[in-house]
Amino acid sequence: MPVTGCLALAATKNTPIFSRDEIQPWPTEDEQMYPRFLVVSQFVLSAVLVLSVDWWPVPKWPLLLASPGILLIGWSVGAMGLSKTRIHPTPSESTRLVTPGPYRFVRHPMYLGLLWLTGALLTAPPSLWRVGVWFVLLAVLVAKSRIEDRALKLLFSEYAHYASNVGGLLPKPFGKR
Repeated sequence: MPVTGCLALAATKNTPIFSRDEIQPWPTEDEQMYPRFLVVSQFVLSAVLVLSVDWWPVPKWPLLLASPGILLIGWSVGAMGLSKTRIHPTPSESTRLVTPGPYRFVRHPMYLGLLWLTGALLTAPPSLWRVGVWFVLLAVLVAKSRIEDRALKLLFSEYAHYASNVGGLLPKPFGKR
């Protein structure tokens, strides 16, 4: 339980990743530690959820429920381009703003797809500890999305308008756009 509390605390930490006065979204080596922690946490938590599934016999219904998440991840990677897809929440010098495809509906469709996929797998077998791990994964992905949003606002002047019209992890209701 202490690890879960630590991850949840770290995921809700409101520390500025980009603290320099100049507008430069590429963090220093010291500023990279928190995003790296989030990336490692994302992979560990996702692996725990996937590997804890009772895979024999093959859980048909959970896989069927997970398929929209898998398709959303694939659509997102296709819209961004495989060579431009990053797991780290801070941008690179070649980062470009992608708004077509699933990015028309949510700013972080890969995270939504991962949450959908792992959420669907919670049914094989259902257990409270796995639900707890899923909620920690949610907190980690929310923290990563905040870092990305902050960096993209610095990089792209049009990002603030895009973010006000497009939901982060969930689509905004059509009347609210």
